Amino acid sequence: MEYEDEIRAFKLSLLRALPFYGEVLLRVPVTVNRSIKTACTNGSEIQFNPDYFKTLSPGERNFVIMHEVLHIILRHCVRRGKRSAVLWNVAADIIVNDFLFKIIEENDFESTFFQVPPNGIYADVNYSATTENIYARLCGLNDVNQTEFKGVTVDAGYRGTITVRPREDIITTGDVSPADYGFGQQSGEMSDAVLKPFISKLYKKYRNSSGSFPVPYELEGAMTGKRVRWDKLLRQFLTEKASAESSYHTPERKYLHMDLIIPGTGTRTEQIGQIWAFADCSGSVSESEMKEFLFQLKAITKAFKCEMNICYWDTAVSDVYTKIKTAEQIENSLPKHTGGTDVNCIYKWLRQNGVKPDLMLILTDGMFGSLDDSVFMPGLKRRTILVINNDYVFSEDFKRIGKITRI
Repeated sequence: MEYEDEIRAFKLSLLRALPFYGEVLLRVPVTVNRSIKTACTNGSEIQFNPDYFKTLSPGERNFVIMHEVLHIILRHCVRRGKRSAVLWNVAADIIVNDFLFKIIEENDFESTFFQVPPNGIYADVNYSATTENIYARLCGLNDVNQTEFKGVTVDAGYRGTITVRPREDIITTGDVSPADYGFGQQSGEMSDAVLKPFISKLYKKYRNSSGSFPVPYELEGAMTGKRVRWDKLLRQFLTEKASAESSYHTPERKYLHMDLIIPGTGTRTEQIGQIWAFADCSGSVSESEMKEFLFQLKAITKAFKCEMNICYWDTAVSDVYTKIKTAEQIENSLPKHTGGTDVNCIYKWLRQNGVKPDLMLILTDGMFGSLDDSVFMPGLKRRTILVINNDYVFSEDFKRIGKITRI
């Protein structure tokens, strides 16, 4: 293969310089595909056009390969969901390229190790930005319903608002089969089911190692912190027992009820009356996860004599079931609609219907863009548990919504 020796040498150099990323790249096939314009990944393999590589310096080729490795590590191919493929790709490129700039600046690499290729999508973003946040900003600047993008308008920080050429280097799940893009049949060693635990294991391996260990913010947010199941957190809330570090990002040691408590004395005589569960029905939560969530919630509400209400949402709250008391009612209260994902619709619905939950649970994969401050209700934070079914997504807005836990 053309460039085979050079790619092998880069893999070994990356393993020495940034071993976390080097170990991932060692597992990823890098192959030639002359039918694509530049380079791309399907989440388990990287392909490049050698004619494109001829236009780049060795350092620029390293940058491109590392760019695709970051797409793989951040699972950009499978996290898109039903979002616009073009805008999601641009958002992911902005996150990846900005992080690569930070790696170059913060590490004493030789000037030839990483060099920035021309015609990329480069923007200055905040440290805590995530792909979902950037995507939401792009939706505000572009017509998300376009069938064909001639250009994408990007708010590029210090560069001002610019128009960039759409990129197609992420082959997202559900768009086309890998074979349509020339990807060979892989053994599955870097399939998504294998990738998640592999990245988690690598993170734990290197986070306490000496030297720098740079990782993108959204990966760090997903990996750090002690996790606790949502049902355990809910029971802790209802019994007002202390629990230290019970969410993804609660490093300080303090009693749970100091941060999450209803008004009143907090005694058993002041039990929660109304629990409102808002479940994401956009397709990101599986039916088995949905049923497990509802049946466990029913058991908890029965034990604590609470009233259980279920609402389903995507871009609007569409199905509302109140006063759920039996297993049969749960079976008959599954969602009838699916669509996109906009968590702001929950707060709009609460305002429009005058509902004030004693306790609110929001079940989602976390890929819902940014909060709209014009409808968001920050006063509900202490009464809200955000239940995430995806370990690889994190946003600053999560902490604004409430306590974060997992299903």
